[in-house]
Amino acid sequence: MFRSYAKCAKPKPWEDDQIKAYALCPWFADTDLFKASQNVNEIEKETREGLSSYFRVLTVKDVGNAFEEVLDVDKNGGVFIVFPDAPLIGFPELNQIFILPVMIYSKLVALCFPKWKIVNGTYAIPMVILAILATFYILFRLIF
Repeated sequence: MFRSYAKCAKPKPWEDDQIKAYALCPWFADTDLFKASQNVNEIEKETREGLSSYFRVLTVKDVGNAFEEVLDVDKNGGVFIVFPDAPLIGFPELNQIFILPVMIYSKLVALCFPKWKIVNGTYAIPMVILAILATFYILFRLIF
């Protein structure tokens, strides 16, 4: 949604009103919302014992600092992942890369199962990988 807003057609609100859209996706943060659903101390203890302190629960200050860094980056429509003790991760937009394979997958499913009304697009990715591997296999068999 944020990326769509950043790419929308004219009029572009950020040009006239200087409005921009960013998405900040923090790892678990020590907020009232998180405390209501989980026990922060238990999760911190589990991550310290199980993996490492790199998976600690973020503080509100961590998220606030990340937000200020995002404002400095000033990438309209940007999506950033906040992870403890790591630089911000600018999450790439993969929708345009995968939309065509997902649509082709949906058409193939419609041919094989015409009564299906909904298809899980996640399964298109393994199908694309299989199609690429099959293409390479056929090419190698033809060449060698």
